[in-house]
Amino acid sequence: MNETIQPTPEQSAIIRYDPTKPLRVAAGAGTGKTSTIALRLEWLIGQGAVEPETTLGITFTVKAAEELQHRLMTQLLELAEDGRVPLVTTYHGFAFSIVQEFGGYLGLDQQTRVITPGFGRQLLLETLSEGRYEHLDLSHVRGRIEELVGLGSELSNHLYRPQDLSNPADALNDIELRRSELAEVLARYDLKKRALSAVDFGDMIAVAHHIVATIPRVRTELRRRFQLVLLDEYQDTNAAQRKLLTSLFSEGHPVTAVGDTGQTIYEWRGATARNFDAFPTDFPDPDGNPSATLQLTTNYRSGTSVLDLANQIRKRTGEQQVRDLVAAPSNPDAEVATAWFHSAVDEANWIAQEVMRVHEEEGIERSGGGAIRWSDIAVLFRKNAHIDLVRQALEAEGIPVEVASIGALVHVPEVAQLHAWLQLLERGDLDGAVLRILLGPRFRLGIGDIAKLVGWNEGSTTTQVLEAIEAVANNPASGPDLDVEIARRVSQFWDEYRTLLIVAQGLTLGDLCRRILDTTSAWIEIESMHDAARLSARLNVYRFLDLAEAWSPLEGRPSLAAFLDYLDSLLDETAADEMEAAHVGSEDAVALLTVHRAKGLEWEVVVLPALAYGIFPSQGKGANPEKSPAALPLSMRPDHDATMDADTFVRFRHEVQEWRTAYVAVTRAKQRLVATGAYFYSFVKPKRPGELFEIIRNSPTTVERRVPGPTPKDGEGPDSLTITIDASPDPDFSEGWREELTSRLESNIPMQPNEALAEQQAVLFDIPVPLPASVADEELAVSVTGLVT
Repeated sequence: MNETIQPTPEQSAIIRYDPTKPLRVAAGAGTGKTSTIALRLEWLIGQGAVEPETTLGITFTVKAAEELQHRLMTQLLELAEDGRVPLVTTYHGFAFSIVQEFGGYLGLDQQTRVITPGFGRQLLLETLSEGRYEHLDLSHVRGRIEELVGLGSELSNHLYRPQDLSNPADALNDIELRRSELAEVLARYDLKKRALSAVDFGDMIAVAHHIVATIPRVRTELRRRFQLVLLDEYQDTNAAQRKLLTSLFSEGHPVTAVGDTGQTIYEWRGATARNFDAFPTDFPDPDGNPSATLQLTTNYRSGTSVLDLANQIRKRTGEQQVRDLVAAPSNPDAEVATAWFHSAVDEANWIAQEVMRVHEEEGIERSGGGAIRWSDIAVLFRKNAHIDLVRQALEAEGIPVEVASIGALVHVPEVAQLHAWLQLLERGDLDGAVLRILLGPRFRLGIGDIAKLVGWNEGSTTTQVLEAIEAVANNPASGPDLDVEIARRVSQFWDEYRTLLIVAQGLTLGDLCRRILDTTSAWIEIESMHDAARLSARLNVYRFLDLAEAWSPLEGRPSLAAFLDYLDSLLDETAADEMEAAHVGSEDAVALLTVHRAKGLEWEVVVLPALAYGIFPSQGKGANPEKSPAALPLSMRPDHDATMDADTFVRFRHEVQEWRTAYVAVTRAKQRLVATGAYFYSFVKPKRPGELFEIIRNSPTTVERRVPGPTPKDGEGPDSLTITIDASPDPDFSEGWREELTSRLESNIPMQPNEALAEQQAVLFDIPVPLPASVADEELAVSVTGLVT
């Protein structure tokens, strides 16, 4: 055994446990479960109980599999040098290997390919468009695609087929009728995949289970091949994965499963803590008795103050049998602090100042030694909607940031411009995309210029900006009286748009994104920024490019329309890709991401903002099967408590999920945890501190940096909910022209480009000529989505 590692008594009991029996390991957050698994395997090999190449390790993500593989190879260095290493894979990867190797027994093509979730949506869109429906409303196609994705996931997560849902003739209400028609679409979708010799992630488990359940020789071969099985993050498995594993290894096979029901936060994809709870009976000892459970409770990550808080939060999940986490003697001291503010802007600005103070002034050291880096700090959010304001505040302080939540990327200015171009090329009639581009840093048109373009031809019915620009381009002599420089910019925009529209027909999405960046000189603009802003822009654009590159179909050019719909879906925090654990880059930047994407990660300093009532814990309830056709009927759910009606069941599951998510959030911090919130996240009714904030605030060791004052009354909200970059006074707009414009648009006040606005444009964009009265008197309707923020 590696002499440099001294296992604790808890770890030693697990490492030396009987190699012939299954074992469940309840490992709390930060308790060194991966190291313990590696040490157990090393000990078993040393005892001659197993050979490394006959060991199978399974975990959820490729990143986790690589980490486990690295740990195992480090512990087994001499054997690894001889090529004798365990097989480490993901749950889906293991299932797919079964399909590829043994699918021929069922007549399956051994060249079966895997389709990405993105291409799956594109294929669903094609399938949906080919049918006729009585009960599905196709006026909102994207909504139907989301329902198909949700129902399809529910079915595959529980090893059901679309045909298992009730027939339309048996439907009792409109929800069941719509669910039946969705099931018909999914059945045709399955046929399309089969014709392409393709499977999606849900299919992998179902097909692998069918092979294992119907062909005894496959079970015999896999049990012989893998004499020891290590299951990581077992609490996140769904019913289908559990059935696959029990079909293979339930008869006394030496399976070691590690998990923590307190971190079961992926129920959206079918994960259920009941799998971990049922392990002793699902994987009994060779004599038929329930297998044993050992615990890991010594945390090697966080200080005592953080762990005391985590233990308190975990009790809110209702779990009674779990021992409290305790800090290892080597853990650094920890500080927990709270701060409450009047508005979200005050909160965001304070967070930026606090991050700067921790990095520059306090002199606290990293756990491994050295000064705190930007990348040692993370701001974790419950919802994507709250990321952008904090990002703006951090960037205003010159702090580099990496937005690791995909749905929030589209609000980052450099990515927003690229996203707008993609929208324009596919959905050319969207004024929001056109306005974002024209009002942005490349063309720098003003509202007055837009007014001239839209209203230059009296009596024309043209109201869309792109149509107006096309009309001007086709007949420049009779166009509006634009300043020479503005006319040049409009012409340049039209030329670039036409060029990109043509080349887009023959490019992959990744290449199209790169062509847009090159054509619009985006990289030159990024390189001209100061160091922190340049790093932030690069990281966020690269992340978006990675997303576009991953959008890979099996045949033909990927659909830009489907990709844009996919991006729209990521604005929902429950979207599958938005809930997966994030991969944070190695650059020195503060990470901004949701709690769900932070699972498995850790930082020296963690800030939890927006802990207001209804935000975190959130008040949503999830999909009620009696009200949503995308939800599986309760009668088909193995985790349904028959004593609860649908509303009670859904609400109970949601509340438990929220407290588990809070437990995950708190346990990401090593040395410092800062919880913040504000009364106003909108201009309307104020929010009060949420229950999570109050728990943190009332913890005995918490330091209150800013105490909540009396709850404001309605109407006492903030004057502004935007970050002010330039605080210099404005003679025409006391809150700045952007704030004035936003306020008027949100209040549905007609905008009239008057002389004051024209003068402001002259200051900002070098437009020397005030608007003529004939144009100034006309109203201009502008969408808020077109604003540059």
